[in-house]
Amino acid sequence: PLFRSGVMADTEGLEERLVTWSQWDEMIQESFERHFWIPDAEGDVTHIADANFVHQRTIYRDSVGATKRFADFQLRPNFPIAMTVAPELFVPEHAWKALTMTETILLGKLGMATLDPKDWAYRGVYDNSQDSGSYETARGFNYHQGPEWLWVTGYFLRAKLHFAQVVDGGVHASETVQLIHHVVARHREALETSQWKGLVELTNVGGWECKDSCAVQAWSMSCMLDVLYDVGKIKTRL
Repeated sequence: PLFRSGVMADTEGLEERLVTWSQWDEMIQESFERHFWIPDAEGDVTHIADANFVHQRTIYRDSVGATKRFADFQLRPNFPIAMTVAPELFVPEHAWKALTMTETILLGKLGMATLDPKDWAYRGVYDNSQDSGSYETARGFNYHQGPEWLWVTGYFLRAKLHFAQVVDGGVHASETVQLIHHVVARHREALETSQWKGLVELTNVGGWECKDSCAVQAWSMSCMLDVLYDVGKIKTRL
C-alpha cells in the first residue's frame, strides 16, 4: 500500500516495512547502474550481466528479470527516455558510450529502430494487413520489433544533448547541436512534403513509408519540439 510518507514493501526477503520515498530514491540510485548497465568487460563483477545472453555491450538494458531472459539484453531505444527524465541515475561516461552505440545502430532517417537490426527477432517492415502463418510479422505483430518510431528520436537527441554538456568537459556539445540540426532538417522536409503537414507515427526500415502508420502523430511532433526547446536554451552558451 502507498502512503504519503512512503510505501510498504518487502525488501530483500525481509519482513514488510515502510520504505520512505527518500529511501526508495536512494535504493534506486545505488542499484540502477549495477543492474542495468552492460559493461564492455565480461569480467566486470561490479555489474550484473549474464554473458550467455549479452548481445551488445556498453548499453543500458530495458528490463531486469524478464520472463524470457534474452529480452533483458536486447538493444532498444528506450533508455534515452530515462536519461532525459532522470539523468542523475546514469554514470555520464557510461551514458555517452550507450548513446553513441544507439546512434550508430538504431538512429534512422526519421525515427529510431525499435530493436537492434542484428537481433534474431528484428523485423523492420510493419504490415498490419499481412495475414500469414508467420508468428513474427502476421497482423503487424512486429510493431515494436524493428519499425522506426519518430517520438523516441526526440528523447534520444535530448539525452545526447544533456550528456554532451557533461562528459569530457562539454567538448561534444557543438557537434551534438550539429547532429540535431541534421536530424531536424530531415523532419522538416518530411513535414513540408506531408499532405497532413505533420510527422508520421513511424516508418519502415530505412525511413521507407509505412502504409499502416498513422499519417500524422502528435507525439512525433511534440517530442521534436522539446528538442528544439532544449537546443534554444544552450545555444547562447556555445
